[in-house]
Amino acid sequence: MSVSKVLALLLVGCHVAFASTGGGLMFPMELDEQRCFYEKVGHSSSKVFSHVQVLDGGYDLQYTISGPILDGGPGTGKENLIYDGDLVSVRGSKKVLFKAMNTGDVYKFCVKNGNIMMKSVSINVNSHDPTDQGVGPYKPMEPIKKTIIRLSEALHSIKEEQHYLRTRERIHRDTASNTFNRLMFWSILACTMLIAMGVGQLWYYNRLFGNTSSRSRGV
Repeated sequence: MSVSKVLALLLVGCHVAFASTGGGLMFPMELDEQRCFYEKVGHSSSKVFSHVQVLDGGYDLQYTISGPILDGGPGTGKENLIYDGDLVSVRGSKKVLFKAMNTGDVYKFCVKNGNIMMKSVSINVNSHDPTDQGVGPYKPMEPIKKTIIRLSEALHSIKEEQHYLRTRERIHRDTASNTFNRLMFWSILACTMLIAMGVGQLWYYNRLFGNTSSRSRGV
């Protein structure tokens, strides 16, 4: 394979990594609130990747992924449960990767907050069709193409991790700044109260001993 073709495949891989279907969302959640998101896949061989993270608040968040309704038709409640768990054991971050079953399937991703703390949550869902590489019809891929696809998936994972770290850093920086401002305010208030108490005690003792001295001289 020529150098130009290898470079073209690398560019395609980078494009797949940074321009995949879907995107990240960050939102606050109230107590006992539930939010659901949907992702439609374009091919039966598509890989669906989801990453949910608790940016601020406790880890008591329930995360559920369900697939298309099974035999029985709408209204039967027989959804294909792909993942169901909390984020306590995984320290507030969970990644799930699975393969779509059929073309055009719609998958539901739900997060439900507990009743302890409000939270800031980030969720990212992407579907990647391995046959859509811009290099012609689907064929058994050569080793270089498979390597580039793995590279593109790794680049996408790095991009999501950097987004998570930047968002978490911003939230922690805001929290630290807010805490510093409160500490400074209470420190100034405490110093003011101490000075006021000292001045008040000096005035009281001066008045007390002044009156005592006056009575002694009068006697």
